[in-house]
Amino acid sequence: MVKAEKTCLKNEYANIYAHSKLQVPLCISLEVAVNQPFFVKFELAIMLLIRELLDVSGYRPEGGYSLDMLGLVNSGLGRSEALAEWVGKGKSKDSFYKTYKSLKDNLICSGLKFKGASPHILNRMEVWEKYKAVKQLILGEKKGAAMELAIEVVQLAKKVEFLEVVVGMASDLEHYFGGVATDTRRYLRYRGLRKQYSSLLQDEMGAKSLQTQVAFYIKRKKDLSGLAAEMEELENKKTGSVMFMRYRFSALSMWFEKRGEIDRLKSAFRETIRFYDECKLDVAVSARTNLYFRLTPYLVQMGRFAEAGTHISRGLQTTVEGTHNWHALMLQRACLGFVSGKPGVALGSWRMAQAVEKIYESREIDEGWGIVRKYCEVGVEKVGFEVIWEEVFG
Repeated sequence: MVKAEKTCLKNEYANIYAHSKLQVPLCISLEVAVNQPFFVKFELAIMLLIRELLDVSGYRPEGGYSLDMLGLVNSGLGRSEALAEWVGKGKSKDSFYKTYKSLKDNLICSGLKFKGASPHILNRMEVWEKYKAVKQLILGEKKGAAMELAIEVVQLAKKVEFLEVVVGMASDLEHYFGGVATDTRRYLRYRGLRKQYSSLLQDEMGAKSLQTQVAFYIKRKKDLSGLAAEMEELENKKTGSVMFMRYRFSALSMWFEKRGEIDRLKSAFRETIRFYDECKLDVAVSARTNLYFRLTPYLVQMGRFAEAGTHISRGLQTTVEGTHNWHALMLQRACLGFVSGKPGVALGSWRMAQAVEKIYESREIDEGWGIVRKYCEVGVEKVGFEVIWEEVFG
């Protein structure tokens, strides 16, 4: 497989898992998938689902068919290959599918724990668990208890700007206080809240859809000109939810980069950073860090090394040492050192990364540090941007 095809396949897998370099680490078996023929990617994705769950679940089978299935998952085989090996050992096809489902369900139901997750992410997970409890109470005909909990959940969801949960809980409360246990004041409150957050959610989903469309067109080398009107409308809308602003910047950055309009890209970046700086929600912290990470390559390419270093430092101030995000930013600092002819910065970044306890699992990050170490060991003074950034960040 040529490099371009491997890169394309790697990007497709990243999309399957909805990962990015500054969110959840890619699964450690990704390289296995990249080195397989393109047509087996879906089959590999099915098996890699279990591998991903293993990273965050405390459940481990002690024996039996589930342990056999775990061995197949760890071998990196696709579904058809794993099934053939399973049947080849005298087991039935039906037992393969039942065992896979049982292992998957046990991994999920044992509780998922995300090592190194930010407080914001953990808070959103807590909100989701309570949201599920409300829905379970409603299904169990315990509506009074459900609504008491829903009042708590809607406030928690507002604090972390979990729009889907706010809309869902506000809708349930609107219905309850409007048509079940009538309370005019509460009915009007939750009706207004539902309408307000529905509008925010609609804008957020629209920005996400447009961002996805731009990315799809670029990957498929399709003509972007038909999106001009929608992109102009998005550019003119300068406020919304935190995630709206994140999708907005992502769409605009791809759009402006493709058109070579770097000044407009930087303007969009400044608008987004200003919004995040003024936002009091915790979600703005991680979103701002992501923006610093994304802007740095542009600044380095333009030779604006001091400005790039400043943005990296600001990003590091908002991350926890040892996490995936922290290491990703430290890798950028190391690469900046090589590109700017300051190998001491790269060596210092590597040493600091080794001294900090790892609280992440990411093959990509580990491989990135391996490349930095290689350059440090051979005494390289300077490396071109395209070379080092492509090697480390792919």
